[in-house]
Amino acid sequence: MFALNVNDGSQIWKQSVPAAIDVPPAIVGNVVYAIAANGILYGFSRQDGSIVYQGTVINPPSGIPVTCYANIILDGIVYLTSSEGIFAYDIQSKSVKWSDPAQYVKMAPMLGEAGEQLYIFYGLNSGEFKAMKADTGEKA
Repeated sequence: MFALNVNDGSQIWKQSVPAAIDVPPAIVGNVVYAIAANGILYGFSRQDGSIVYQGTVINPPSGIPVTCYANIILDGIVYLTSSEGIFAYDIQSKSVKWSDPAQYVKMAPMLGEAGEQLYIFYGLNSGEFKAMKADTGEKA
């Protein structure tokens, strides 16, 4: 993981972790969060890249790397779609709030509201588009 200066492209910091990070990070305050192929959510200091947070979101089967499509962070919850399913992970408690082992997820999650309910939307290989209640993981 690395940070670049937007003005001249120079490297500000670089940090290594034991697994690939293949999805764009999400920035909350002074922390840059990124999920790695080992299922761990890392938080990097925006200033110097030091690791300031680690939490296990996914336990990959037999050490097989997880394919993550993207993560969205809202109100301290990371919403993540991956080859292992869909997860809502609470950063503060370092625990999975809910998960669904949906098969064949193939797109980044999107959040949207219908009335007063927040939903997570995702697509499957089959072309189906699904929705779940963001607070409970209940399928809509």
